[in-house]
Amino acid sequence: MTASIDHPAFVALLATELREVAVEIDEYSLGLLHCEMATVARCTAAAVEAGDWETVRRHLAFVDRVLRGATPDVANAVYVSYLEHLPLSGDVDDVPKLRALLPVGLAAALWDMEGREFEWPPIPRSG
Repeated sequence: MTASIDHPAFVALLATELREVAVEIDEYSLGLLHCEMATVARCTAAAVEAGDWETVRRHLAFVDRVLRGATPDVANAVYVSYLEHLPLSGDVDDVPKLRALLPVGLAAALWDMEGREFEWPPIPRSG
């Protein structure tokens, strides 16, 4: 599979699939890939904090699809400006639940980011 989700494709997909997130991108972030991806992360983190797990699942599924077809710059933004900004470690009560919801592609990226320090998969999975 050829990497085909570049920055413009990411923005177009975001506007189509997560419109409520796309409208949160302000004038200072518009056109800046990492800032746009960080906006997605902020919206996902807000959904985690609110306990809106259906929205969290939608965001994670979207970013996982983006990552699977991403060009190197978009993949880097997923790692640096999305995953690193989610509450995936620490003493936050929602960490285990959020980790359990990670689709396989994002779980693999997190495992890679954590230095492959833990057994695969990085969290228990069902089904």
